[in-house]
Amino acid sequence: MSPRIEGHALPAGSPPPPGFKPLGTTGLWCHPLGFGCYRVEEDEPSHEAALRAYLERGGI
Repeated sequence: MSPRIEGHALPAGSPPPPGFKPLGTTGLWCHPLGFGCYRVEEDEPSHEAALRAYLERGGI
């Protein structure tokens, strides 16, 4: 299994990061560019590389 990719969440009530948009009426925020995880295989190096590249470039 690959090493864990670290991340973080903002405290409740924090303003959203630049470029984020409201996610409907959920009270959540999301970046307009997302990374879909449908059919991302845990042990597939190209899938992991794509996800890591997305996160390194600011994807959330």
